[in-house]
Amino acid sequence: MKRFYSVSVFLFIVGVVLLSGCRSPISVVEPAFTTVHIDVGGITDSRGVARAVPQNVASFKLTITAEGMDTIEETFTGSSVTLEVLAGSARTFTLIAYDADGVKLYSGSKTVDLVA
Repeated sequence: MKRFYSVSVFLFIVGVVLLSGCRSPISVVEPAFTTVHIDVGGITDSRGVARAVPQNVASFKLTITAEGMDTIEETFTGSSVTLEVLAGSARTFTLIAYDADGVKLYSGSKTVDLVA
C-alpha cells in the first residue's frame, strides 16, 4: 500500500509540473511596421528655393536594406512612393534616378532608425 501511495504522489507531482508549463502561453510578438513616404518632387534646397525633379529623370528605384529584414525594392515613375517598412535601427534607403533609357543619372543614400 505504501508503494502505491508513493507512486501516486510521484505521478501527481509530475502531472503538476507538466501542467504548470501550460499555464503561460507562448507570446508571439508581431513585427512592428511604420509607414514611410518618400517625396522627391518640390524639394527645397538650402537657400529655400524649390527644386523640381529634373526633366530628364524618367523613373526612380528605391532600395531599403537592414540586418534582420528582407530587402525592399520599389521602382516608381511619379515623384513619390509610400511603403510599409519594418521598424528598427539602421535602415538604409538608397534612391537612384534613371533616364528613359535606364541610364543612372543621380543616386544617394541615407541610414536612419525607424520607430513604429
